[in-house]
Amino acid sequence: MPVAGWLAVELPIGWSEAMRRASTPADAVGFEFGRLLGSAVIPLTVAWIAYRIGRRSTRAASTCFTLALALQCVLVLVGRERPTNFGEFGFEVPAGWVCVRPKSDVCKAMLLSTDAAQNSSHSVLMVDVGKPRMATARELVQHFEDSGSTPPKAIHVDGIEGFVMETSSVDWSHPRCVAAVFRDGQVYLLTAAGKDTPEITSAFGQVLKTWKWR
Repeated sequence: MPVAGWLAVELPIGWSEAMRRASTPADAVGFEFGRLLGSAVIPLTVAWIAYRIGRRSTRAASTCFTLALALQCVLVLVGRERPTNFGEFGFEVPAGWVCVRPKSDVCKAMLLSTDAAQNSSHSVLMVDVGKPRMATARELVQHFEDSGSTPPKAIHVDGIEGFVMETSSVDWSHPRCVAAVFRDGQVYLLTAAGKDTPEITSAFGQVLKTWKWR
């Protein structure tokens, strides 16, 4: 039972973190497997020490093992990242990015890379919310196509279908990443632009993966 409870806490939180960090599902599986093995070492070590000190007492080993697992669960729950609230939605702000005041009423969230806030980099991510001017999210995403764009791909953002696309842009003049979701008569348009393409793509993916509707 203690192991089942530990897995119930570790698996969903660990898998969510693995999917944010990994570039492919296979990498995420490896990351999660390593995390579970590493997390199991401490309780097992504590149990072995209790077993030896307690003169081969299985009760002492079992008690210490259970307590160590419980403490780990508490630390995981307390230490997990929580979404930042932006009103009707929230998401985890990627590491190295900061929230800044939006420049318009339509823009509900605006992030800059930490270096960009210090005028030494060029990456921005925004979420605009308003009435849709096109019939579908796919059409809206396609509006940002350029000669090097990838085909729009269907995604689910916290259970709501949308579309995402990546362009060939490498500066502020045009979004590098675009996603659109229609919900309750409004369109949620996510765009990210800048020169640091890997940073933008990674941050954009994390925002979509951790997005929660309010």
